[in-house]
Amino acid sequence: MKAAIEEKSAIINNLKKENTQLQASVKDLTTRLNIVESHMRECNIKVNGVHEHKAEYLANTIVQLGQAVKNSLSVDDI
Repeated sequence: MKAAIEEKSAIINNLKKENTQLQASVKDLTTRLNIVESHMRECNIKVNGVHEHKAEYLANTIVQLGQAVKNSLSVDDI
């Protein structure tokens, strides 16, 4: 009986240790994901005053915007 309790206690301790390591890993990965998402947003631009359409192709909209301000852009530039 005592051996079984010690075995279960060892299993519980191992699970607690593993849980702590997994929590640290999740925290680290969450931080890294937030940093990556932040870097991705740094390259974004926001265009105000242009109406959004559900079936629009954003690259064409940007090309048209470039033409409106007399700046030639192609879809390959985007």
